[in-house]
Amino acid sequence: ARDYTGCYSDAPVSARAPLRGLRVAATPGRCLLAFLALWLAAKVVFVEVVVPRRAKAHDPVATAARLRELVPPGETVRLFRLKDEGVMFYYGRPALRCRDAAALPRPAFVLLLEEEWAARNTLGAVTLVERLYDQQGDPIVVAQVK
Repeated sequence: ARDYTGCYSDAPVSARAPLRGLRVAATPGRCLLAFLALWLAAKVVFVEVVVPRRAKAHDPVATAARLRELVPPGETVRLFRLKDEGVMFYYGRPALRCRDAAALPRPAFVLLLEEEWAARNTLGAVTLVERLYDQQGDPIVVAQVK
C-alpha cells in the first residue's frame, strides 16, 4: 500500500498515518505565523515576569524614600559625579552638584559613586552612612563629611 508520502509500506493505513486528515503543509506564511506566535508568548513572559523582578531591585521611589530617612530634613545633599535624576526627583529635597571637595560645607551629606568613595581621602573625615543602588543597579554611597 502506498502512503501519503509516496512510499510503499506493508503496515495498515491507520497505523501509518493516524492524523492523515490533519496534515498541514508548512508554507512560509504559516511558519512566519508560528514564529510570531512564539515570539509574542516569549515577549509577554519577559514583560510580565522578568521586567518586574528587575525593576523591584532598581526602584527609584524606594531608594529616594530611604535617602529621605537617612538625611535629616533641612540638610542639602551634595553630589559630585552621580547622575540619577530619577532618585533625585523622588527624593524631593534640595540637592546641589559640587565640583570642588574643598568647597563643601562641614558637616555635609554627600552621595558618591563607588570610585569617589574609593578616593574619599580627598574629602577629609568621611563617615559611611549607607550603601544604596541607583536605577541601573550601580552602588550609591551615602556619606557624611565632617
